[in-house]
Amino acid sequence: MNNKFHNIISSLKFKFIFFFMILIVIPFSILSFIISSQLSKKEITNATEYVINNLKTVSVNVDEILKNVEYIYTPILSNNEFIAAIKNLGPANELDEKLDSTRLSHLDIMKVLSEGYLINSYIESIYLYSYSGNTFFSSRGSASVITDYQLDKSMWYKAFKEKGTESKWVISKSDTEDKNILFSYREIREFDNPNPNGLLSINVNKNIISNLLSEIESNEGYSFVTDINENGIIATNNDVSASEMELILDKISDNRNPGSMTIYLEEQPFLATYYISSYTGLKFIKITPMDEIYTTSTIVRNYAIYIYILMMIIFILSVILAYRYFYIPVKKLFSAMRIFQNGDFEIRLDENRSDEIGFINKNFNEMVFNIKKLIEKNYINELLK
Repeated sequence: MNNKFHNIISSLKFKFIFFFMILIVIPFSILSFIISSQLSKKEITNATEYVINNLKTVSVNVDEILKNVEYIYTPILSNNEFIAAIKNLGPANELDEKLDSTRLSHLDIMKVLSEGYLINSYIESIYLYSYSGNTFFSSRGSASVITDYQLDKSMWYKAFKEKGTESKWVISKSDTEDKNILFSYREIREFDNPNPNGLLSINVNKNIISNLLSEIESNEGYSFVTDINENGIIATNNDVSASEMELILDKISDNRNPGSMTIYLEEQPFLATYYISSYTGLKFIKITPMDEIYTTSTIVRNYAIYIYILMMIIFILSVILAYRYFYIPVKKLFSAMRIFQNGDFEIRLDENRSDEIGFINKNFNEMVFNIKKLIEKNYINELLK
């Protein structure tokens, strides 16, 4: 009888837990997962579109600024006297023979460069190198004219040799200052001469890009720009390592513009979004932590966790209440039935409860009393025979 009772109770507990899981916990878990997953995808899509629009706006503004800067080439490259001065400029070892004419050429060249430098406020400087004179000119800085220029050690010239004039704008180190600058190169040649007489570049301060990028910066994350060959970098966050940038640039596809991807930096997920300018080839990249993107889905996920905890608390309380108000009374009823079966007719159960258990106990007590009374009556009748 005892084993049968425990089997019944165990079966009831198992069914209660099983139906609780089937009807409430599992459906809610699946629904929460689907909603959270869909919200995460939607948030990534919205964040990508938002950032790409911002990057495109920055790119368009930069393109317009650089296009206006490039207009400076027209008066310089159309100045025949300027081109002739570069062509006739002799090497430094001939200065003694042509001292006055060389100095005059230097002055004429610097005057043209200075006038072009002052036309547009975005211009950082103008560089010029004369092949025939092996002389470097800069519209800015104390060393405005350098004779016997060491061209093989020039970062400015190295960038040109690597990228040529097919790249409208490139990013490289300045020869006069230790910082990255945007360079636009043009070779200087006479109309009917295929051989260049010199190399000219208009240089723009990187701050025009940094300032525009800083306007779309969030609390965390960072932005950076690289040229079409991914050699020079302008970043809004100096803490960004070169290895992290290389990791991002390796995954950017030039055939898919704009685009985005999920990357992991120091085991933390980030959304990398990029836009490539069709005019300059500059690549604008924004790195955003996923924590900033998953706002709504994180809230839903947190609410789901809170609801799980609440449901488990309710479940535990339900088990405790079921144990106290169902399991113990039923156990007492089975125990009383076993005692009654063994011949004890004095057993009684609590009748103070007003629920179904109290009703069962009351009927059990009445049954025991009636059976006892019937047995006593039969016993008396047997004695009177």
